[in-house]
This record gives sequence, structure tokens and C-alpha cells, in this order.
Amino acid sequence: MNIEKVKNYNQKILAILGSLGILLLVVLILMTLQEFLRTFSYRHPQQNQEIVSNEKAQENYKNNKRTHQISFENFELIDTARGIYLIPVSQTALEIKEFISKKEKSSEGGLALMANYKRNQDFLYNYESYNNALLYDSRSGAVTQLFDKRVSINRIYVEKIKDISYVFMAVTKDDTDKDGIMDEQDFKTLYVFSTADNKLKEIRSDRTDFNTYYILKDKEQLVIKYGLDKNNDGTHGWDEPLIMKTYSLVTGKLENLIDKKLNDTLQGLLDGKN
Repeated sequence: MNIEKVKNYNQKILAILGSLGILLLVVLILMTLQEFLRTFSYRHPQQNQEIVSNEKAQENYKNNKRTHQISFENFELIDTARGIYLIPVSQTALEIKEFISKKEKSSEGGLALMANYKRNQDFLYNYESYNNALLYDSRSGAVTQLFDKRVSINRIYVEKIKDISYVFMAVTKDDTDKDGIMDEQDFKTLYVFSTADNKLKEIRSDRTDFNTYYILKDKEQLVIKYGLDKNNDGTHGWDEPLIMKTYSLVTGKLENLIDKKLNDTLQGLLDGKN
């Protein structure tokens, strides 16, 4: 018997077995990782930005159908001196829809619910974007609701400007692109709340979608970037321009950052006019 051939044969067998072992180990790792991700996604539902349109919500209500339940997930101190806390109002999307009884009243005076699921049974649910925001005054115990109409709050920022606490919110009020949901694709309006005067102000700009803002250093002033809806389709597309405006937190005045004359000059240069 050729010992060298036997050695080579054994080495090949060992290599094949080693490769199969590594492959089996990789498969086991992938299966374990998949199971971990499945379990993790169940315990920690994925965030998304979808709230059904006002029209769809009204239709659901007329049909005595509840698809979402309000939820309070965060409690954030935004003004230490005044003891003011922010409580965003989120919601869970119910996997099993609930029936809203408009006739029966609960013991607390609210609407009684008839749920279509067994008691103590777990269901997968999703947390969505905020539909309102509350302010809690820890000194007086008062809770203030910021919005009295149905909205979708896509983003919330807390800023300190000149020793004053501000809450900035990117808010969708309507399903402007008519896709049945209120999300980041619809027009967003910037709202600002100041803990100094406890007032909520809307920074309104027509035919635009709020994009972002910049705080001017040592000034109570913002530069706000908007997407211009040039074709009036209710959304800002990639081929539509961005514009900038200034906003005074003191006077509440919104103005163009680039005046029309300079804007026309710049456009003329791009067009080859000069």
C-alpha cells in the first residue's frame, strides 16, 4: 500500500469533514441569529411613521372600528428651572381590531370596549409616530395638551436658546399626497412651543414641506429649510427646489432669506442669461 496516497486520502477526507463542520456551524449560527432577531423584534416592536389619514380614521369611527390605542412611552424633562416634562402621545396598532360601543359607557365615563381577543393572550403590535404631545408641570401637577386636532408628529426636537426651552415639532396635519396615511411624505409644518410663555405657535409656509432648521448662534432666530411643491401634487419631489427662510422666535415673523432680486439673478446665471 502506498503510504503517501493514504495520507493524501486522509487529508482530503479531513478537509471535507472540516468544511462540512464549518458549514454546519455557520448554519447553526444563522438559525440562532434569526431566532434572536425574531424574538427581539417581538419584544421591541419596530418604529414607523404611519398614521391613517383623517378621512380613513373618520370612516373607521363611523363603522365602530378601532385600529389604534393611545400609548405613553416617554417622559422627558425639558425645563429644569420650571420643572416641565414632555410626554409624547404615541399609539399601538392593534393586530386584532376593537369594536367601539357608542351606546354603553364605562364606569369612568369613557367609551366601553368590546375586544375580539382572549384575555391574557399576547399579540404582536407596532408603535407608530406621535399623534399628540402633553406637558406636565411637576410643580402644579397640571397636564397640558398641545394639539386639539388630529395630527401626526414625525419629529420632536428640544432646544435651549437664550436660556429658554423650546420644543420644535415637524407635524403632518393632512394626507396631502392622498395615499391614505399621514407620514413623512406629506407636507410637514414646523410648530414651536416655548416654556417661557406656554404658547404653541405654527410656523406656516404655503406650498412647502418643512425639511430642517438651523439655530443662529446667540440669536433667537432660526433659518428654516423648506421643500417647494412646484407642481402642486401635495409632496416635495427630488426634482423640486429647496428654499430657505428666517424666523424670529421673538416677533414670530417668517421671511425669505434670499430676496427675489438675488434669487432671479442666480437663476439667470444658471440659465445662461448673462
